[in-house]
Amino acid sequence: MVKEKLRKIRIDKGMSQKQLAAALPTDVSNYCRKESGDVRITKQEWEKFAQVLEVSFDEIFEEDTPAISINYENSTIAELRQFQYLSQYSRIYNQKFRGFYKTFERRKSATSD
Repeated sequence: MVKEKLRKIRIDKGMSQKQLAAALPTDVSNYCRKESGDVRITKQEWEKFAQVLEVSFDEIFEEDTPAISINYENSTIAELRQFQYLSQYSRIYNQKFRGFYKTFERRKSATSD
């Protein structure tokens, strides 16, 4: 569920996603997943957003039902690196698989003609 209040207040205050990401701190892509509702926003993060955007917690807070939850605070550097590695390589292998599949489909259709 997209965090409409967060997005609207951020835009009204003239802040970029990059600026709000830096306040957590997190990277912009993770912040974007939070704002789009793909990743859970913790209570501490809501409080930080309210502080940075100079609004009350109640003005900005929205319940959410995330697809996934990533908690960087309690993770070790090794766990974070492993997560980044797996994320990066899963995208690469997914792209390679799509390429192989397209090649397979082309060859299959060429032999059936």
